[in-house]
Amino acid sequence: MDNFFKKLSLLYNNISSLCKSNCYNLVLHKHLGDVFYAIALKPFFEAQYKAPLHFIVRPQHEFLMKLFDVKNYTIFDMKQFENNIINTNFKYMPFANHKSHRFDMICKDLFPSFPVKNAPFIVDGERNNFCLFKNYWAYLWAENMDLNPNFKFLLPENKLALSEQARRKIKKIASLDKIVLFAPEAATFPEFGPEFWNVIADVVYKKGYKIIVNSKKIKIEHGISAFDLGLSLEDICALGMNCAYVFALRSGLCDVLVGIGSRLYAFYPAQGRRELYSLSRPFATKTNVNEIQIHKWKISYFNWEGIDLGKRLQPIINKWHIQYIKEKIKSRSFLYNKGVCRFWYRLFNDLAGTSKVFPENNLANPKEYNIKNVHLGILPIFYKSKQIQEDRIEKITSIFGNFYKIKKNNFGKKNIRILGISVYTRKIKNHHKFVKILGITIHKK
Repeated sequence: MDNFFKKLSLLYNNISSLCKSNCYNLVLHKHLGDVFYAIALKPFFEAQYKAPLHFIVRPQHEFLMKLFDVKNYTIFDMKQFENNIINTNFKYMPFANHKSHRFDMICKDLFPSFPVKNAPFIVDGERNNFCLFKNYWAYLWAENMDLNPNFKFLLPENKLALSEQARRKIKKIASLDKIVLFAPEAATFPEFGPEFWNVIADVVYKKGYKIIVNSKKIKIEHGISAFDLGLSLEDICALGMNCAYVFALRSGLCDVLVGIGSRLYAFYPAQGRRELYSLSRPFATKTNVNEIQIHKWKISYFNWEGIDLGKRLQPIINKWHIQYIKEKIKSRSFLYNKGVCRFWYRLFNDLAGTSKVFPENNLANPKEYNIKNVHLGILPIFYKSKQIQEDRIEKITSIFGNFYKIKKNNFGKKNIRILGISVYTRKIKNHHKFVKILGITIHKK
């Protein structure tokens, strides 16, 4: 252990020696998405603290400096120290069994987690607890820097170009406009199995696209692994910015690729519902990213090149639901290993059910309203729902199924149907108000 503390001292001294005088020196020790937002905070930080912000960054994240056109940074490889900490046995450390957290926890002990001039600091303190924070987590770093979070992030102005080596490798597969990147892995959220991605891959392949997969462990049909091609993290991000489309589990890669807009399809498992619209609402300009949520065993509608992919993926989610129920029932029986059953039903619940891992306390992304549904046997009596969909609040009320149904939203749209026939419609389109009765326009303003 004495040797371990000597290495920690060496880590601190090495990083301290890289600090610039008359600057605040931020150590970027965390993961891709965290680093992305920490760099994006630079103009807001310097405006408030009236001094330059100097970054100490890992080699694999240096390309983010190009993205944000940052010149004031120094590269330091922390990998050797990180590996040593991860492999050390901490008996009493929080998250000791989760090796990926160990380096973060030690850095919290080693460096101050508030801005200090002429010395290293990190943005990872406990003054704003991760699970108690009531905004998108992108703003957690701003709060820990004591910045006023009443701002919107600016999209990076620059675009990454593929290295010549990566370009030559990819050109052998197809031109960039015929490449689709799949990114099925994430550090924070549970991962969908190959059966989920294969549904999308089959449609993409039949449309004439070639598929590159940013994963070693998840094999996708018709896909070529980016690791087999020897692509670096920077190559992957550059590929995502220049190829036709990206299908990705919500991860830090999605944050870096937010600027490609509607070419990005980001999937949120049930566990990630707290962060839904985190690729649109925190930004100053409209991003148009396709953010797809899976929750309560349903997938939100999304269309790709005229194909309803949500409809094609729903059967996979239905299977997960059945597996969840099976494992839940088995966990009640002495015939099965309860621990194993518990692992599986919790996993399926985190993927597509009603995950309880993260609290529903994000005030910027309000909790959906409960649905009231009353049946007498198979006969529908009363149904009412009130749900938030991006910036719309949609209300649906029906009595005796399709006998009477009313649907309206907060943008002035209203539709009343009796026996499935539209008897009254009101909508606002292109700043004009239309009212129809039995499909006939009776008012236009």
